[in-house]
Amino acid sequence: TSHPVGALVQPPRRRTISFADRTRASSDASAPPQRRTRRLMLVVSTSLLGVVLGGRVPTSFAEPATSPLTAQNQNRDDLQKQALAAFNARDFPLAARFLERLISAEPGDYVLREALGQCFVDGGGFAFGTNKEASEKAVREYSEALRLAGETVLDRKDGNEILLIKARLLAGRALAFEVGLEYQSALVDYDNALATALQANAPNDPLIVNQKANVLAALGDWESARTFYLKSANGFRDSSRKTGGTSGDARFRANGVAFASTNAALALAQMGDFEGAERELRSVSRRAPQVVDTRAALAALYWKRNSRDDAEREWEFACDLIDTGCGKYRDKQWLTTVRRWPPLMVDALQKFLTID
Repeated sequence: TSHPVGALVQPPRRRTISFADRTRASSDASAPPQRRTRRLMLVVSTSLLGVVLGGRVPTSFAEPATSPLTAQNQNRDDLQKQALAAFNARDFPLAARFLERLISAEPGDYVLREALGQCFVDGGGFAFGTNKEASEKAVREYSEALRLAGETVLDRKDGNEILLIKARLLAGRALAFEVGLEYQSALVDYDNALATALQANAPNDPLIVNQKANVLAALGDWESARTFYLKSANGFRDSSRKTGGTSGDARFRANGVAFASTNAALALAQMGDFEGAERELRSVSRRAPQVVDTRAALAALYWKRNSRDDAEREWEFACDLIDTGCGKYRDKQWLTTVRRWPPLMVDALQKFLTID
């Protein structure tokens, strides 16, 4: 995607019944979970529709408002399949058109509004004009989803379920604000999402905590960002100690620990403690050796302290021994505006890359 989304990785969410789940159930139950594994952990936004339509995200969709079983359901199922296929093909304008047709038939379904909002988030300015335009559209859809959810779930949900739906929608809208670089508004929504979830006696979601940290970093508050990155890592670590779930869930949690920890180390470097950042990154790399982000950061820090052989070794490992490779890290604009590394770390990597 073209919009800057946060310094890291957005590991996956606990799953509830989602639009994506419903669509997959009617078509291909074996569809690959969290198709955005790369976004999942590094660069990309948390993608709510990603989960909704089969990708990565801060939260997954809840079940939609119940609709009567009529002949129109077949058409709905067809449109859902087409929307999912377009989304998986990254044809976000086409996915949005299918979702808009679904909404025109069921204007009171807040889940469809949520899905459309996520489509605008994932497409960003590349698919919908400019990041500002995509952000405004996404914010509008999430705001409408919040309104509709308040009207449609009160009679069929208990209090905690309603609060969790609201928290999820607030987190989605926060990400929509991020697309438009409206970081203060995003921070307000992330804070409200976390507070609302706590009212439902739900633990802080480590993914949302990481997203809040991304916003704090974008606002230049690296000390606070580091605090929340560490909280995110601890949250994923705590959840990984629990039994249950699939092997994929366990990998997602482990990746969450690795990427949030990497973000925390990058923030520490921006605060001036390069030695401490290097120590933390080495620890992450031992536990998760296949994370390009960590290897690239270590290469930059080793070069900064004139440990040239170590720098070259880390870089070669990232470029040659990890499937995703290191190509994007050669692009300063991508590193700054999409991956959003701290300025001092961007400069350190650029110095390494510009050697003769």
